[in-house]
Amino acid sequence: MVVSLRDISKLKRAEESLQESESTLRSFFNSGAMPMGIVELHDRDILHISDNLAAAEFFETTLEAMKNQFASMLGAPPATIQQWTAYYQKSQQIQAPVRFEHFYETSINQGWLSVSVCPIEVSSSGYPRFSYVAKDITNRKRTEIALARSEEQLRLTLDFTHIGTWDWNVLTNEVIWNDNHFHLLGVEPQGAGDRYQLWRNAIHPEDLDRIEQALSNALIQHTDYEAEYRVIYLDGTVHWLVGKGRGVYDEAGEALRMLGIIFDVSDRKQAEQMFPEDRPKMLAAYQEMLTKGKVEVEAKGLRKDGSTLLKVNFSPT
Repeated sequence: MVVSLRDISKLKRAEESLQESESTLRSFFNSGAMPMGIVELHDRDILHISDNLAAAEFFETTLEAMKNQFASMLGAPPATIQQWTAYYQKSQQIQAPVRFEHFYETSINQGWLSVSVCPIEVSSSGYPRFSYVAKDITNRKRTEIALARSEEQLRLTLDFTHIGTWDWNVLTNEVIWNDNHFHLLGVEPQGAGDRYQLWRNAIHPEDLDRIEQALSNALIQHTDYEAEYRVIYLDGTVHWLVGKGRGVYDEAGEALRMLGIIFDVSDRKQAEQMFPEDRPKMLAAYQEMLTKGKVEVEAKGLRKDGSTLLKVNFSPT
């Protein structure tokens, strides 16, 4: 066989071009901020064929020490290896990427990863080969957990204080309520249709125009809404509520939504009606309770059992 110098030169140039391409790809590979690499599935373990610098840093080792090492030798717990193996096998079965979230713990840190694994069609070793890319989402997960806790605390506070919440879409007239809001109107949450109309139907006819005008004025004037009104339950009983709200506007100042609360003040209104001479003191006590969370005022009042109290002394703290 005769090989010309020209053929040798072409082969050498092809090798140099390939090496240059591999070097360029390796540079991009190692410059990535997210851990990524190529692995193979072996019996109950994962062999790391090639990983980038971010992956080596994650495993607290070097690229040289990580190359051709099993995940178990790199410190991965058996449960983690089993979990990741299942995701690799799933991606092989469907021949498509599989994405999942993984909680990790290292000697110096712990957090969450968002991982994507994908099968590689050709494997010279005969073992199934895959690529993986992992993104640290620890900050996002912590925010989600903190938000969930905050929402749960708020829900419990509203439940224990019997406060109803409402979110009114001014543009569509759609309204979102919590369960307390339904109960304060004397209706059941099940099967509720047009909630804005349901609220209007519950309000005493003598109060309806005044309340709707107060809502409209608050939105037009960009002021907070606050009003007292009566609602009539299905059993015919009348209850007094206080409604408060604040508008949400677009950049042009047009109203988009209004968010607010309602709560029952029937006991206070009943006491005012039974002891009109002490109404100023009762109102002052009520305002002090709202602003300071406690009140101690000499005034007549009425307990739920019908007996009279001579002193309001309320301090939740």
